[in-house]
Amino acid sequence: MNLIEEKIIARCKEIRQELITAIQQIVQIPSIKSVPLDDAPYGKAIKQALEHTLSLANSFGFETYNIENQVGFAQWGNKHDYVGVMGHLDVVEVEDGWLVPPFSGKIVEDKIISRGVLDNKGPIYTNLFALKVVKEICEEENIDLPLSIRIIFGCDEESGFHDVPHYLTNERPPKYGYTPDCKYPPVYSERGRLRVKLSSSMSDMDVFSIVLTDYFLAANDSGDRLGIATEHIEYGKLEIRGFQLASADKLVSFTFSISYPPTITYDQLIKNIQHKLSNYPIIIEVISNWQPVVFDKTHPQIKIMSQSYQDVTSMDGTPVTTTGGTYAKLIPNIVPFGPSFPGQKGIAHQPNEYWDLDDIFLNLEIYALTMYRLAQLG
Repeated sequence: MNLIEEKIIARCKEIRQELITAIQQIVQIPSIKSVPLDDAPYGKAIKQALEHTLSLANSFGFETYNIENQVGFAQWGNKHDYVGVMGHLDVVEVEDGWLVPPFSGKIVEDKIISRGVLDNKGPIYTNLFALKVVKEICEEENIDLPLSIRIIFGCDEESGFHDVPHYLTNERPPKYGYTPDCKYPPVYSERGRLRVKLSSSMSDMDVFSIVLTDYFLAANDSGDRLGIATEHIEYGKLEIRGFQLASADKLVSFTFSISYPPTITYDQLIKNIQHKLSNYPIIIEVISNWQPVVFDKTHPQIKIMSQSYQDVTSMDGTPVTTTGGTYAKLIPNIVPFGPSFPGQKGIAHQPNEYWDLDDIFLNLEIYALTMYRLAQLG
């Protein structure tokens, strides 16, 4: 690292408590999607979280924008192209099993425990504070970065990504960027995700039950009985999951998801499923499909992310893949990047969701270094 980068890391250490306090405050807003209002399309609490966040960003000296309470952003710089960091302020509902009130922001054994602290309020706030650090150091050193930097606050990630089309209708996509809603090292590729519904008349329930048993319930999750099994050394095996059984209007339905690597196409999946089930009285309907995201592992922004991660943590920064789905599926030029470190278990959406304080501090340094370097790509 050069002298400026060392100053950025040092400033990150100075603002740790300020960041923790801000995260504790934002997680106290129960921003679960609720009844839409004229001025709050995702509900009152999500609007409150967005307004609170933009007010904080404005106090840091950033230009802030609220696009009809569906998405907002804070920007530093007036360049046409920008580095974009997109996370979200909405959270999933809470369930039983919490050791502390789920919207308390309470610290227990050096961990903040609250719904949304990891997914995704904590990480996107950490990026907001990382930008605060970059802005302060660059202004002190009279550095004019070639690109602007923008922190984008989504409001509907947990309920359908309706915020993203609204953002892209109003704003151009970033030139480079990432979403801090996954894992480290940088994720150069996401699997595709296909959601399929099988339906049949109640009068054919016996046959329908046989199909469900033979092809799903008594089968493994690789899709081999449907003729769609595939595997890749970097992506792993195709997986079938997310079963849902329902009935209505004399019809019974079974819905499932397919997490698939780019070694098989959407057309191949549908064609093989239709072929295997063609002899049964079943209607096959595609609910949704997100194509795999594949990014060039040698791209300059991936190299910067890998190097920044390595510089701060001294861990291997070789790019990886993920089975998850993030904003990267919809926003051009961004990839998943953090906040969870290798070996950490998935705790998002679970009771007692938490984020370790030491991990927060490491993330702050990684993100500040990364966005400073990305903004120099021009």
